[in-house]
Amino acid sequence: MIRINCVLNALGKILLIVGAALLLPTVWSLFETETNTAAFLTTILICLISGSVLVYSTKGRRSIRAKEGFLIVTLSWITVSLIGAVPYYINGIFPDFTSAFFESISGFTTTGASNLVDVEAVPTSFLIWRSATHWLGGLGVIVLFVAILSQADTGGLTMLRAELSGPFNEKISSKVQDSAIYLWLTYTALTAICLILLLFGGLKFSDALCLSFSTIATGGFATLNDSIGGFNSVYVEWVVTAFMFIGGISIPLMYKSFVSRSPKMLVKNEEFRLYFFFIFILIVTVTVDLLLHTEESFRDGLRLAAFQSVSQLTTTGFCTDNFDLWPTASYTTLICIMLIGASYSSTSGSIKMGTYLVAYKSLKAQFFKMLHPRAMVEVRVNGKAVTDNTVMRVLQFAFLFFILMLIGAVALSLTGLPFKEAVTGSMAAMSNNGPGSGMIGPAGNYASVSPAGKWILCALMLLGRLEIYTVMIVFTPAFWRR
Repeated sequence: MIRINCVLNALGKILLIVGAALLLPTVWSLFETETNTAAFLTTILICLISGSVLVYSTKGRRSIRAKEGFLIVTLSWITVSLIGAVPYYINGIFPDFTSAFFESISGFTTTGASNLVDVEAVPTSFLIWRSATHWLGGLGVIVLFVAILSQADTGGLTMLRAELSGPFNEKISSKVQDSAIYLWLTYTALTAICLILLLFGGLKFSDALCLSFSTIATGGFATLNDSIGGFNSVYVEWVVTAFMFIGGISIPLMYKSFVSRSPKMLVKNEEFRLYFFFIFILIVTVTVDLLLHTEESFRDGLRLAAFQSVSQLTTTGFCTDNFDLWPTASYTTLICIMLIGASYSSTSGSIKMGTYLVAYKSLKAQFFKMLHPRAMVEVRVNGKAVTDNTVMRVLQFAFLFFILMLIGAVALSLTGLPFKEAVTGSMAAMSNNGPGSGMIGPAGNYASVSPAGKWILCALMLLGRLEIYTVMIVFTPAFWRR
């Protein structure tokens, strides 16, 4: 039996956390004497009142159980996205709540799909809040909740796994709360380093802060209409490229490598090796295609290829050029790799490298069994056996991903979107990538998508961010039975 009081208590505390996060853009708006401070103060007041009412009306020491953990995760993402939309709507950044909610959930799920027509016309405090939603959602507001206010190991572990899913996650502590704390410390440290390096590139503080939030979270919200290309800085592009790549590495693995002072731990990890190798091949392929079919120099071709390849593979969605206009091979490659993400337990979206690794090893084992029916073959990753149940779950997830993406594409086409936009829009939303193709591509935005289309995209973003199971399990009858 689901204890609703326990769920509401957790949601109240999460609202208070989001209210605290809203202080950052509020202070900035006061410091810059902007006229939109009231929008943030009103939202903080909503968080404070509703959060306090939920917490104190359901107070009492309760252990969060596994089922409640799943429900808390799903409801939390919807709740924080609704709250995140309030400042946009109050201040009139968007004419309707649907567009405001779209921008908010796109931020929290680190999708980076925007329906802002003119980013540069938006007050700086809203751009900071927009990028801060990326940062909160990158590692996960639920992980922050567990780090600060963990109420139980069972439910806390369920929520942590829902945020940082994967069949072979690195365990960094025997205590769930300690694990969450270490993850946030690592994440914060990487953000700070990225911020400092961007400041060295001559960016003003607000731009550097927004970009560091968006980059390490592999989100994609920029502060200029032309995304990263608008800064016209080779240094900034390479810094962002490096930190997008870092954002695609398993955060627990990075933490363990740093603590043990053993970079070899990264190299020994099979998923990291596949991730690094795939990016290398991708950059070489796109660079060669650009050199053969455009007039770019080797230096510019390599820079463009490296940036866009890393951006697409890590599902960040930043752009330095309109790749819709690139040669066919490069364009097709960059669109297709939206279906491939980076590492498990990273801030990246889409179908992770580990999924393809397990699928490949499982396929290889099946071929071997066909040739040697009596042989006992194990699927092993990083020297550890992967159970048949885990292999099946991984393959089922990939199957569900593709099915939901196809359903999403059909649904979007029914709202009036052209074929190319419907297909790439569904891919971009499910993979939490951001830009699709055509009018929703790197040179466009989602402003022209109908309200119905935006709600479909919002649902796909949430399913993609929580890797389907966490959301869908809440809608199964068995979940609500005793």
